[in-house]
Amino acid sequence: MSFDLLDRLKVGYKIFLLVFFSVLIMVFLTYKFFDFLQQTEQQLHHLKQNEMVILRATKDLQREIIESHASLLLKLSLYEEGDKKLLLETKEKILHQFDQLVKLGKNIENKKLLEFLENSKFRYKVFFNLGMSVLEDYELDGEDRVDAIYGMEDLSIVMMKELDNLVTYAENSFDTSVDSFTKEIEIAKSLTILLGVIGVIVIIFYSILISRKITEPIYKVQKGFVKFLHLLKDHDFTQDYTITIQSKDELGTLAKGFNKMATSIHRLYYELEEHKNNLEFLVEEKTKEIQANVKLLEQYKFAIDTTTIVTKTDLDGVVTYANDSFYKISKFGEDEIIGHSHNVVRDPNVPKEVFQDMWKTINSGKVWSGQISGQAKDKTIYHTNATVIPIKNVDDEIIEYFGIRTDISEIINLNREIIETQKDVISTMGEIGESRSKETGNHVRRVAKYSLLLAQLYGLSKEECELLYYASPMHDIGKIAIPDRILNKPGKLTEDEFRVMQTHAALGYEMLKSSDRPIMKAAAIISYEHHEKFDGTGYPNKKSGDDIHIYGRITALADVFDALGSNRCYKKAWELPIIVAHITEQKARHFDPHVVDLFLNNLEKFLKIRDQFKDV
Repeated sequence: MSFDLLDRLKVGYKIFLLVFFSVLIMVFLTYKFFDFLQQTEQQLHHLKQNEMVILRATKDLQREIIESHASLLLKLSLYEEGDKKLLLETKEKILHQFDQLVKLGKNIENKKLLEFLENSKFRYKVFFNLGMSVLEDYELDGEDRVDAIYGMEDLSIVMMKELDNLVTYAENSFDTSVDSFTKEIEIAKSLTILLGVIGVIVIIFYSILISRKITEPIYKVQKGFVKFLHLLKDHDFTQDYTITIQSKDELGTLAKGFNKMATSIHRLYYELEEHKNNLEFLVEEKTKEIQANVKLLEQYKFAIDTTTIVTKTDLDGVVTYANDSFYKISKFGEDEIIGHSHNVVRDPNVPKEVFQDMWKTINSGKVWSGQISGQAKDKTIYHTNATVIPIKNVDDEIIEYFGIRTDISEIINLNREIIETQKDVISTMGEIGESRSKETGNHVRRVAKYSLLLAQLYGLSKEECELLYYASPMHDIGKIAIPDRILNKPGKLTEDEFRVMQTHAALGYEMLKSSDRPIMKAAAIISYEHHEKFDGTGYPNKKSGDDIHIYGRITALADVFDALGSNRCYKKAWELPIIVAHITEQKARHFDPHVVDLFLNNLEKFLKIRDQFKDV
């Protein structure tokens, strides 16, 4: 019969309980038997005490009977009737003693002793009754009385002998029975101890024998597991830690499964050793690569530190690091920068919207780039191309901001000089163009001022307002290509002459369109579109409405307002009411209606400009 693992454990558990309770019961029975023997021994001791009492009482009775016999015989021989009462009391006393002895004899269950007592009691009654009969029979003559007395004396002698035999039997019987019973008790004790020990040994032996047959496979598996755990603890996977077991039940299956696992771990150990060696090689190679990268990063850092302006700030914008280039351009010391925000070097001319856009961008995790200026400690302004990069940790959380700047102050200043030069050139070219048509240089200045004011009222940006202001003087630059006979003709132009005059818009555009400069591009637009009309009847392209660039719509009104109010070779200056009426009439025809409204609502500002730049 084969047992699976659970059955083996159940049987082993039952055997353990059987052995435990068997030993427990054996110990309990031995204890109870010893207790019984002890009680028996105590009862024997008590019985012996009772028998000694009986023996003493028997001897006392013997003495009393002798005295009673002697007294009775004496009375019979003397024949004294007065002693009859005393003799009867003696009889009752002796019979009572016989009854006490019989009662004690029943307690010790000695049948022979009881038989002796009963016979002696009976003879005593016969003897005493016979004596009393003789004593009370006054008719007996002397000889018959003597014969009766001798007969009683013989009976008394027989009784005395029986009493002697009784005492002798009691003494011998008591001693023999007590000694015999004591020996039997000692033998019983020894046998009980021997049988108890033998029983326990037999139970334990057979329990071990049976349980070993059942639990030996389990022990082997357990031992194998313990050995395996020790090997795992010591990291020693080179030894053989398989389990050898012949059982074909579930324990055998478990052992086979364990052996497969142990073999797999053994194989895995050597594979891991191989991977470990490969990993050590890779780690060594990667370490060299990392060291090389660190060396490169150090050189890159040195290159960045020596060629650019570098700062680092925390999430609140507080500067935590700045390189020497930053201190050099800002003219601040380290203690004035570290622990402070970039507001220390903020240029008050930079709109706050620029900084709001920067913080919004970098807080979203994106890179911000742009031109930004700063104010040095001596209040001078410097300009940089700035890039601010959010630095993130492994959890993609922003931990700081890294700013890289390139000083472009020299370029900005040079560009400003170029722009100023361009402005001067444009203004001069405008004046040259106007001078050919016998107009003063103040015309282009007034047109530029009118255009700037209208652009501001229209809501254009500061940059567009400035472009329009500096580019508008070039609105008639194309007139330098128009022949003087047409340009300065005092009378009305013919249709052919007017067509030639109209070409100045396209000619000016062709002169300026190839430039990449913002001012030149704006001037090209103004030159090309300032004669277009809102209703589409203008030239050169008959554009209308919002298709006309805002620069062209603004400059058109500024140019006409100033031209109508100025003397020309072909006309006199108009009066202000006539000019206002004409512009009002041309609303939505020649001019953008919104631009007209802005002009009329702010006419006093335009008149102030005209008065400021009057022709001499």
